[in-house]
Amino acid sequence: MGKVYGKCGFLGVLALVLLLLSLALAGTATAVTYGLPDGAGHPFVGAVIAAPPAGPAPFHGGTFTGEKMVVSSGALIAPTVFLTAGHTVAMLQEAGISDVWVCFDPVFTAQSPLIKGTMHPNPGFRMIGSTPNDVAVITLERSVEGLNSYASLCSAGLLDVLAANSVLRGQTFTLVGYGMQEATGGGGPWAFGPAGTRKWATPGFSALTPANLHMSSNHVRGYGGGSYFDSGGPLFLGNSNVIVGVEVSGDAVARALDIACRVDTPQARDYLEHHVTLP
Repeated sequence: MGKVYGKCGFLGVLALVLLLLSLALAGTATAVTYGLPDGAGHPFVGAVIAAPPAGPAPFHGGTFTGEKMVVSSGALIAPTVFLTAGHTVAMLQEAGISDVWVCFDPVFTAQSPLIKGTMHPNPGFRMIGSTPNDVAVITLERSVEGLNSYASLCSAGLLDVLAANSVLRGQTFTLVGYGMQEATGGGGPWAFGPAGTRKWATPGFSALTPANLHMSSNHVRGYGGGSYFDSGGPLFLGNSNVIVGVEVSGDAVARALDIACRVDTPQARDYLEHHVTLP
């Protein structure tokens, strides 16, 4: 996204950025739909929190109040290293937002304890292209009190190995995030449920590309998937705590398609190795 502010000014850019952030999981997935509240199931999965300036919201017909809100999801992969989506960090910084926090409460509220974070943009991230490398990290100023287990990154090329051995066909994954609940129609515009509750769902394998993992989130087939503000949420292999990708995109109404950026590629690992020890 180029720095073409023109007459729209900061708030106009911010509105566009947050719209893109929301669509990043509809154009990039954002919330867990057709899933269940996670409770204490994945305590190392958190929500990225920021405070957009008060003003009209570019989506969902509301307004920003200037208060802290969920803008993305992610997971701790080390005591103070939080994995999220590259576009989350890039867009927040493009909007001039530098203050971010991470919440690990199962339900985010105004009273939730927050940990201040520092965003580390991925120089290899591309908004458009066949290898977007859509991963980034936020380092926390302190570790999470009482938490002594973390998500694990998969080994290099794991998904390619599984594909070569015909293991991916029929494979399911576990997606965890704080995004909006599934949309309802009824003849009018699609209306999504609120964000802020950590939920999990089970998408199913569809296709593998050199950069991304494509999945079905069709609830008719028993699957679930990402929605708005689930971007950056971890995609675990099966029921494990091993991350194979981060949620980055999907269909506009979050009912059919999920796309995760792989973390086992050379491009993703080249960035991640500067922040965490890789398997």
